[in-house]
Amino acid sequence: MLLILDENKEIVKSISVDSTNGTHYFNDSHTEKVIDFDSTYEFSVSTDDESSKYLTGGNYVMLQDLDDDSLLFKIIEVQDIRDDNSSKPQKRIFCENVFIFDLNNVIVTDRAFSNSNIGPALTYVLGGSGWIPQDTENVGAVANLEFSGYITAQEALHQICTAFDCEVKFYVKTFQGRIVGYYCKVAKQFGDNEGVRIESGTGIKGITRKVLFTNIKTALIPLGATQADGTQLNISSVNGGLNYIYNDEANEQYNPSGTGYLMTKIVNENITNAAALKQWGTLELRKLSSPSYQYEANILMLEQVYGFEAHRIRKGSFVRIVDLEMSPPITVQARVIELNICYSDMSKSTCVVGDFIDINSATPAIINQLRENAKVSTNANKVASIASNKAETAQQIASSAESVANDANTNATDAKQVANDAKDSAVTAIDTANDALMKAGDNNKPFYGELPPAIPKINDTWFKIDEVENTITGVFKWDGIIWKEIPLDYNALKVGELSAITAKLGDVESGSITGAEFIHNINYRDDEGNLFTGTVTMNDDGFNAATVLPTGAGSTILKSDVTTLGGVKVAQQLMDHNVSGELKEAMLRGDSLDFSKDGQTTLSVNADSFYNT
Repeated sequence: MLLILDENKEIVKSISVDSTNGTHYFNDSHTEKVIDFDSTYEFSVSTDDESSKYLTGGNYVMLQDLDDDSLLFKIIEVQDIRDDNSSKPQKRIFCENVFIFDLNNVIVTDRAFSNSNIGPALTYVLGGSGWIPQDTENVGAVANLEFSGYITAQEALHQICTAFDCEVKFYVKTFQGRIVGYYCKVAKQFGDNEGVRIESGTGIKGITRKVLFTNIKTALIPLGATQADGTQLNISSVNGGLNYIYNDEANEQYNPSGTGYLMTKIVNENITNAAALKQWGTLELRKLSSPSYQYEANILMLEQVYGFEAHRIRKGSFVRIVDLEMSPPITVQARVIELNICYSDMSKSTCVVGDFIDINSATPAIINQLRENAKVSTNANKVASIASNKAETAQQIASSAESVANDANTNATDAKQVANDAKDSAVTAIDTANDALMKAGDNNKPFYGELPPAIPKINDTWFKIDEVENTITGVFKWDGIIWKEIPLDYNALKVGELSAITAKLGDVESGSITGAEFIHNINYRDDEGNLFTGTVTMNDDGFNAATVLPTGAGSTILKSDVTTLGGVKVAQQLMDHNVSGELKEAMLRGDSLDFSKDGQTTLSVNADSFYNT
């Protein structure tokens, strides 16, 4: 529902999408942007609706956003439209958040703030507009600010957000139909990481990946802080007299016909040490000496669609985008930088994402190993079932089945060992690192690379990466003097779920998996039309396989059992599945193979005598 307010901000009318009487609005679009905190709203109504007379320039529209905050918009443009798509004339109403109008009409007098937090500066800028700062304690940084040249409050607000690296949201509070407060909410960053995953076919309206070769550089001159003599710090003293670093391999690939390097310079005034400057320059050159990727994506807002309630997306939210149909596949994380909400039809709502970070995508070795184990187990049971059809070769079948059981038991042990490897897998650490990156605080951030960051803060975390193997080789924390390695004990890692998209396994030398059970159901028909059914089970207690084969003689079936419970045991029974009792059986016991009929043993072969024959 939309509330219409007159120029005195008094409510005069309400309109909705599906009201039984009154004005209906349609084709609306509420846009919120992160970058310049732009906030606009537009919608259409029929001109013959009685309430449309209130929709004039200078009046106001109030709505509740997805977080139930009340937003106040000022009508800045009205269009009367008649076209082929509508049977009657329409009005198109364009609005902008009232804070934009207010701040653009307030001039900030010159003033400087030294080593100040955001509270005093924001209060000073908003003082003449009527808006009240809120939650300023969420931004703990200190900065120097100077307002000069009689700028508008809107310009000063942009200057504050840049200096303190923060974001703002403007909303109003109401009581009994009247506006009682105007507030500016401050946050280091709006939006959460709620694990929303968007895939091709489910949420991706359109995605474009650009590979850019225009900005490739193969040599770099890193420059640091300005020194006492007025010159800038360079790396010649720690780089054999050269003031630049280079990448010959990249130069041969991207500049094969050139006579020199593709050169550029880069400056960091915060670095005062030549060795640290070289280290930083090496990392920057690594980024510049290969093509860069840019992404553009439009995402459907599915939260209001039945079955997709967990797809909660807000301005600033972090999402993961997966499109395996692209070549190579796209697996990136991104931040929602623009929301476009259609309250009259939520299925038309979209968002734009940016700040892309590539995520490594690889099928984990454990999944491949378990698939192989499943194939081996299936084939082994197939062979055992076919062989057991020959009752007169029970002695041969028993020996083969025992071997199959031992192999299956070995496979089960190997599968457990492979699963244990997942506990120290590099991809689990990478996934943990990516989550840490999205949830990082304002003071401490994780860094990734073969070399440590040049200017760390206390308690910053460095994930040391082997660029060749694409694995994390260590995790370190800066204590103000040195990088201290953080040991990752396997007990500290909990793998709740293995994903074929995000896992890649290394080696684990200790640990175990308990309480797991592997079950494979057999339903196989051979070339002769015989149908084998049964179950293969592996768990903490051991291995058990049971198959049943109809013999074609009435209700008689041939049952085969292979188990490691209490020692390896193989048994065959020829039974009537409709009438209780056994017709004939072959049973491999602890030290002998016994054949019986109607409950009476007809032949017993001692194991030691058999193997001595």
